[in-house]
Amino acid sequence: MKPNPPEALDALPDALPMDALDAALAHALPAPALPPGFHARVQAARLREQAVVLGETIAQRRIELQALHERERALLKRGQAQQRLSTMATVASISFALGAVATASLPWLQAQTGWEASLLMPVLACALGAAVGLGAWLARAGKLHLGRGLL
Repeated sequence: MKPNPPEALDALPDALPMDALDAALAHALPAPALPPGFHARVQAARLREQAVVLGETIAQRRIELQALHERERALLKRGQAQQRLSTMATVASISFALGAVATASLPWLQAQTGWEASLLMPVLACALGAAVGLGAWLARAGKLHLGRGLL
């Protein structure tokens, strides 16, 4: 054993007492020899531990993302069903309203055009259908704002 020279302890005046003791012990005792491949085994164990933690993290994240996906998918389906019902109600309402207008205006249109009802009804239906289709197309394109819940 090497004697502990007093100057080694005096060289560390600002160090904590434990730091001075560690320095004195490191000076007095030689470090033991490490077995061959020690650093490689430590590194391999560290990498295995990181892989396990990373694997758990990925698996946990996958579960969280799948749950989030299912919640968002259910929300989209619910919104899509509401939109379909709203669109169907709007189309039915417009159809009934236009049917009533066509029925009420048929005698006047016959008097103005001189056409028979068997010819006037299909022309009127096509014109009203084109108007509804154009309105729906403009509403979907964002060029026609009919209010909330409509088309």
